[in-house]
Amino acid sequence: MRRTVTLLAALAALLTVAPSALAATFAVDDTGDGPPGVGCDVTGDPDTCTLREAITAANASPDATNAIAFDAGVSAVTLTFGPLVLTKPNTVIGQERDTRVNWTSGGGPALTLAATATGSTLRRLDFMSTAPAVEPILRIEADGVFVDRGALRGGRADGAEVRSTAPATTDNVTFAGVTVTGNAQNGVRLRTGARNTVITASVFSANGLKPIALEGSANSGAGALGGLKVGPRQPDGTLPFSGTASTGGAVEVFRGNPFGPAAPVFSDSFGVSAGGFAAVLGVEPSAGEPLAATLTTGGAGTSEFALATVPSDIVSPVMTSVRAVNTSQLRIRLTEPVDAATVEAGDFAIEMASKPRAVQAVSVEGGGTEIVIDTAGGWLEGEAGYLRIGAPGAFLDAAGNANLAAGRVRVAAGPGDFTPPKLTKVGIAPKKFCPSGVKSCRGPRGATVTFTTNEEGKFELAAYRGKKRIGNRTFTQDKAGAYKIRFSGKLRAGRLSAGRYKLRFTMEDEVGNVSTAATRTIRVLGRKRR
Repeated sequence: MRRTVTLLAALAALLTVAPSALAATFAVDDTGDGPPGVGCDVTGDPDTCTLREAITAANASPDATNAIAFDAGVSAVTLTFGPLVLTKPNTVIGQERDTRVNWTSGGGPALTLAATATGSTLRRLDFMSTAPAVEPILRIEADGVFVDRGALRGGRADGAEVRSTAPATTDNVTFAGVTVTGNAQNGVRLRTGARNTVITASVFSANGLKPIALEGSANSGAGALGGLKVGPRQPDGTLPFSGTASTGGAVEVFRGNPFGPAAPVFSDSFGVSAGGFAAVLGVEPSAGEPLAATLTTGGAGTSEFALATVPSDIVSPVMTSVRAVNTSQLRIRLTEPVDAATVEAGDFAIEMASKPRAVQAVSVEGGGTEIVIDTAGGWLEGEAGYLRIGAPGAFLDAAGNANLAAGRVRVAAGPGDFTPPKLTKVGIAPKKFCPSGVKSCRGPRGATVTFTTNEEGKFELAAYRGKKRIGNRTFTQDKAGAYKIRFSGKLRAGRLSAGRYKLRFTMEDEVGNVSTAATRTIRVLGRKRR
């Protein structure tokens, strides 16, 4: 289902009707319908008064202003005798409580406010249509009509229609707090000649076409914004909101989905010229949040909503550490993967105490979370210094968000140690053994691994079957020396099954230097797992 909403600039002054002395009030005390009778006499005629009779009496009233109210016992009326037409200006129908108007038959709208009914108000009327006519529930042809709350439900066509006959126009119609739902076509249709229509704090749902539709030059022909996009994060930290506008005017941005059950909340506004635009929002949106925007041209017309969704990633990559890893390389660790194509050697410079270091090359490792910088010249062990990043935006993450840091970053060198540890006298005996926990296995249980290391650190045992790594275990040694470690055949991933394996042994010291690997072949006894 394709649905588009129009949200027009709210005119606060229209949300409150200025008090005035109503010259005549017609009280509806009959819930039925029929041909207009003799009721609704303002002099107190005892005959009953239907809504149809009240509108007929108001149309004929000589007074400048009129009101139609419902008695306390009337909470709903049913229209069965054809459409209603209000022609009298400055007429208020309804009061400060909800009244249901059931529209069950007839060949036109339930109610039409003719061009002469200027300045009239419908207050808290809840229209429910079950009529077969493919007509709007409410038709408005008069200027300055105020639809104050209420509802338009279940129509076979549009919920409401604002129209005029050329060369006349229908100006300044306001819908405020209206629920428009379950109509087969549009929620509200603005036809050519409808100008400066205001729709505010209203809810549209489950309508067959658009919640609000603009036809032709309705609302001054304001064209919807195109190509709306949020982000990515710029080097200066801003998050742009960009798109294209058919004409110049004012863009209004709302937080929230106008197609949902709640009205979106005004966020920001800014002026644009025809063509492409980019602006910085005054409010920082949340990741994944829907935004909606309209374009108002010259104050006379506002476009339909155009939608944009804030990307799930609007966070810039951040460096967590920079350290020397050997005599010729620096390693930058990042909070998230970066786009390798955006990382260039020219964006980095090395400043050391002993002498400058030229950057020869950069590469991205660790799944994108590490940048390795190759430098020229011998790096002194234990030497610290600075990494200079040319400008914010030197690299981007996969979503295009720029890094924000620039200038000099302290480089923490290893504590005088770029030398990997030595792992010697590595052995395992016996080379054929049963893993622990296997009952039906003939042979020695487990094996003993022996090795000597010249540094403290982590000793890793990794098992391979062919080229496939099966799993590993690590053992922390708190000093240099010779060690014996009992190996039961269990790895972090589980127990080894029967078969031939290659064990790979390495030692990593406290600053991340890793020894040359030693390998030994073993055979695990017992039954093979199916």
